This record gives sequence, structure tokens and C-alpha cells, in this order.
Amino acid sequence: MPNIRGGQEKILITVYPGDGSKMPEDEVRKAANAKKAAPGEVPQNTEEMKKAQAEFEAKKKEVEEKNKKAANVNEITTRSIKEGKEAMDTKNYDVAIAKYTEGFAADPDFVGSAPIFLLNRGVAHVARAIETHNASVKSTDATEKVAAAGRVKQDILDAVQGYQQALTIQKNAAPADIPDKANFDATKMSLLRSAADAFRRSVETERVDPAIIDLAKVMIPEYLAVESDAAKKNAVSLILPDMYRIQGESENAIAGYKQVLETSPDNPDALVGAGLSLVNLGFINDDKAKLQEGANYLQKFVSVAPDTHKLKISAADSIKYLKEQNITPVKAGPAPKKKP
Repeated sequence: MPNIRGGQEKILITVYPGDGSKMPEDEVRKAANAKKAAPGEVPQNTEEMKKAQAEFEAKKKEVEEKNKKAANVNEITTRSIKEGKEAMDTKNYDVAIAKYTEGFAADPDFVGSAPIFLLNRGVAHVARAIETHNASVKSTDATEKVAAAGRVKQDILDAVQGYQQALTIQKNAAPADIPDKANFDATKMSLLRSAADAFRRSVETERVDPAIIDLAKVMIPEYLAVESDAAKKNAVSLILPDMYRIQGESENAIAGYKQVLETSPDNPDALVGAGLSLVNLGFINDDKAKLQEGANYLQKFVSVAPDTHKLKISAADSIKYLKEQNITPVKAGPAPKKKP
């Protein structure tokens, strides 16, 4: 600004947006010798100033759009979690699933909310599957029973696929995106436990699907690796062999049950599962050795299982039939003593 001297007061200096760069000395001298702008006159922008102004406006617009999106996402997620819970409380699972889907879609990559919505939606899917199954048990319409079986399978599959997606979002999250590690870990544990529950429901309803088994082969080992409760681990260890048994994959089922029996030799569910699978495989292949082994497992099951076990009568009937086929169960002797 020209004509400024020491001692002057109340000097009005008008400034304009720049781009943050430092002018070289020759440009400063040129500017100092330039014609002084008249009051109210805005100096002509240089190309650099125009470019800087355009960048500033673009950045400003970007920030405004991000802020607007964040406010919109926050509004949607807050409303969805509230309305989803209200729907769950009234057992309106269709609405709950829709609301949790809406909340997830608002920001599907955000580790702070997306896994929670997928977790809640999965719980709603499983609840709807159980409701559908219970209704179909009471139905006398054969066509409806078949349709209901398909809906149960699909709901369970949708649930576990969502849990897997949520775990993937967590795995891909950068450390900086995880402000609360304790809450992050708690969500992961809830996802794995909910997945295990969904797989268990698949077994209980006997609505097992190959795609569900594929997910179980991945997620159950993840669960077993972090679960500290021994009883829960034993129960979940039976799910995959149970799935194989229901699907008629006897060899895989037998291998799974025997693995459980290595650490829990009197587990009644593993004993009856192994026995039934061995008998099934024995009849298919006309293999008397498998039938004999199956009979032995069933006999031990009958001796250790409570009378309230749902398969005790069926196991006893199988033993009776095997005896008629000249397959008599052999009681297992005491385990050999280990050498000192």
C-alpha cells in the first residue's frame, strides 16, 4: 500500500482472500508501484487469485456437503435404531428388519454404526425364523409347511450373512476409526455369539442349508477362539457336526462328534450324534463294523443321558432294531491306565 509514512493514524487497509503463498520481492515491488485503488474499488484478480478463489469455493462446498450428509446420516441412524427397537418390542419383525436395514444403508462402511445395525437386523431375522417355524409346526397345510421351511432357511441365512459382513467391516477398520476399543470388542463378541445362536436355531428347526454350513465352518472356529466359557464352547462345538448329520453328511458328522468326545467323553449329544451317524453310514454302505460302532455309542448314550433327552427313546428303538439284525452293543471297558 503506497504513501504510508510513520506517525500516521487510522489507516484503512482493505484485504482480500489469497491462496497462502508468499510473493517474490519483484512482485511486491510491482504491486507497490501499481495504481492505488479508488475507495470501494476491488483490485482486478490475477489468474492465481482466481484459481485460489475457485479452490476455496470448491473446498467450502465440499465441507458444507459433508456436514449436511453427516447431519442427515445422524438423523437417519438415530431414528432407525429407535423405531427398530420399538418394532422388536412389539414383535413386528418385518418392520424391525426394514428399520435396521435403513439405518445400515445410511452409512454402510462406518464401523461405529454399521455392525450394530447388522447385529440387530440379524437378531430380528432369527426371531422371525423361529416365529415362522413354530407356526408351521401347528399348520396342517403341507404346501404352507414347505414354504415356511424355505422362509426359515432364508431368514437364518440372511442373519449369518449379515453377521459375517459386520465382522468384515470391523476387520477392515483402521485403528484411528475405533475410538472405543472396549465397545468395539463387545460388538464383535455379540456378533459371534449371535451367529452361534443362529446356527443352533438352524439345527433345532432342522432347516440347514449348504450356504449356512459354509458360513458355520468359518464363524464357529472364530467364536471358539475367543469364548472363555467351557460349557458354551462344548455346546457350540456340536453345532457343525449336527448340521452335517441333518444334511446326511455322515462322515463329516462322525469326525466332528469324535472330536468333541476327545475332550468330553460322556457328552450325551456327541454320543447319540456319533451313534446315529455311524448307523446311518453302516446301513448305506452295508458296513457291519460301522453298525457295531454306532450301536456301542448309542448304548453308552442311553446309559448316561437323562430320560428327558429328546433322542433317548429314538436311540433305544435303534438299539432294539440293531439287536434284531444281530448287532449287539458292546459296553466299553475302562480306559487303559497310563504308564508312569
